[in-house]
Amino acid sequence: MLKTTTFICETCGKISDVGYIYNEIGNFKVYQVRKYKTLYLHLGVLLQGCLFIYNNVNIYLDKVVRYKISIHHTVMHLVNAMFKRVLNIKLVNKGFFINSKTLTFDFNNYKNLSNRTLFIIEQLLNNEFITSTIILKKQTSKQLKKNIQLNLVVIGNEGSFSIEICNGMHIKTTRTIGCFCIVSDKTISKGRRRIVALTNKNAIHYVLKNLLIIKNISYNIKQNIKNIENNIKNILNKQKIYLDYLKHLKQKKRKQIIKMLLDQTFYIFDYKILFTKIKLDSKKDLLFIINKIATKLVKKSIIILYGLKTHFINVFIKVTKDCLKLFTISCENLKNFFKTKQTIICITYHDLSYIKTCIKSFSICFTKTVKTIIQNILIKYK
Repeated sequence: MLKTTTFICETCGKISDVGYIYNEIGNFKVYQVRKYKTLYLHLGVLLQGCLFIYNNVNIYLDKVVRYKISIHHTVMHLVNAMFKRVLNIKLVNKGFFINSKTLTFDFNNYKNLSNRTLFIIEQLLNNEFITSTIILKKQTSKQLKKNIQLNLVVIGNEGSFSIEICNGMHIKTTRTIGCFCIVSDKTISKGRRRIVALTNKNAIHYVLKNLLIIKNISYNIKQNIKNIENNIKNILNKQKIYLDYLKHLKQKKRKQIIKMLLDQTFYIFDYKILFTKIKLDSKKDLLFIINKIATKLVKKSIIILYGLKTHFINVFIKVTKDCLKLFTISCENLKNFFKTKQTIICITYHDLSYIKTCIKSFSICFTKTVKTIIQNILIKYK
């Protein structure tokens, strides 16, 4: 505790000076200074020896920390003026806090600030720093209690940027500020917002750190995209393998069905007849099978395959070239057999006919009846 000190006390939103108090027998590191009535209370840690009451001591002030606080104090005036210009509102400074690393500024505003607005404020302030605007402190005729003289802080030519009453520490020109960067903006209460900003090297480090983070994110995204592309290629390759395997199984199944159907052929006179029920969901597969059987039977062959579904019966009729005369008659007889009140769909090609009708038209004696129809036709044209 000292009667007089060169340390500036913690007051008005800014931290106090730091440094050392020492003499021949002790060394005390000062972290904080507070004023209590007419005395100055220095808070810190005794590093060496001891200090007694009424000792004569020396004071060492950390001028680097004071200089950084002076920069932030000046920036606070610039920020206050720039927010008023950009936001075009009657801005009220609701409080601030300054230390050697960051500055915090509270102000009245009910709306959220967009990233674009914050970027504009940053750019305008950085441009102002580059122009090396002069900062002057002038004494006013006004005084506070206890004969404390008030100072006027003038920024810009004849106060073109800002004029405010302030007894704090300030730098002489904006050029020494370096650069300015807003790191956060948030609402702390109704109608009150807070920004936190950095200056000089701290701002540069923050920007470079974020650029590095963005580059890492970009690299990771690119790597993920490559991994995704590789995974897609692997999936497509596997899909191709599976499709080829399914195709192979399908061909194998077709061969088995063809072999099974050929074993079911029987003769009426000297004609080969294949008449059976088949279970195939795909008409394409059925057409392939019926054509393949026709090529294997070669001549004097009549093939009739039918399949039952939930509501319909599908009948396919195929003959070899030497039985084309019998083909038309067979189709007509089968159509007559299916004649009911239900609709009949009949499509006929050169040597192939397709008949589709309601399942109600299907009789239990369908197989015997069709065989009888074919036998009667063959007897007639024998």
